[in-house]
Amino acid sequence: FYELARRRLKEGGSFAQILPLHDLSAEETASVMRTFSSVFARCLLWRNGADCVMVGCDQDFRLNLRAIGERFYRPDVQRTLRECAPLLARFYVLENFMSGLLLNDADFRKAAATGNIYTDDSAGLRYTTGRDVTAESIRLVHSHLTPWPELRKLFDRFADFDKKEAELTRQREYYTALL
Repeated sequence: FYELARRRLKEGGSFAQILPLHDLSAEETASVMRTFSSVFARCLLWRNGADCVMVGCDQDFRLNLRAIGERFYRPDVQRTLRECAPLLARFYVLENFMSGLLLNDADFRKAAATGNIYTDDSAGLRYTTGRDVTAESIRLVHSHLTPWPELRKLFDRFADFDKKEAELTRQREYYTALL
């Protein structure tokens, strides 16, 4: 599936998929991440409320904070955020959204290293999902969190980063603890 998705991407495009940590064991989490990272040249893991989102592409990530902010604060985007998550008002602020960036490519691959690669012939999730699910999948991700100075390198510009780093780190720790 991931190979088909990658082939359909336009140049510079990326693919995203939910990683439902609450529904997967640590082994399954590592295996899904390893399968994903075996196909995409670069991967990120981002918190998306109660779950995470894997983002993959075939080139280095360059995140333009100004463009993200412009899109993020569009009235239709803000309205959709409020409709989809009415109780999560804190997510409507750009810094809170940014604090959801959990793993850069290197740490994504470290978290995935112990997993198996799922294939059409060996689709492990079909037979084990829902069994032995614990908080270990969340601990797996949390134990590989990428420090903000490393994440900062993904962004084109990051004004006043030194002032925001401590707050972004606290927010990320808080939201990850909520998982």
